[in-house]
Amino acid sequence: MGRTYFPGVEMDCFNDEHKKILEKSIESDFYNGYVGIRQLPRSSRFGVYVAYIYYQALFNKIKNVPPEKMLQNRIRIRNRHKAGLLAYSFFKHQLNML
Repeated sequence: MGRTYFPGVEMDCFNDEHKKILEKSIESDFYNGYVGIRQLPRSSRFGVYVAYIYYQALFNKIKNVPPEKMLQNRIRIRNRHKAGLLAYSFFKHQLNML
């Protein structure tokens, strides 16, 4: 689609090794992001947590796609799955289980 998500990464020669390196970096970002979410005021936490859960689900889906297919197809979360993620996030937030 012509987008650049990782500056400095040559997508013309993107392979499984490059993908694994990026995945480790992203996993670290998710870990640090969750730590930050837990420090937010409760009034701000829900929306940020929903986005976190959504992007984590998308990342988990991307991890299962071979590098060559990532560059050919759009990877997305189905609407019904999004609704489930929203409900999951809402209950965790309401029960203060973040």
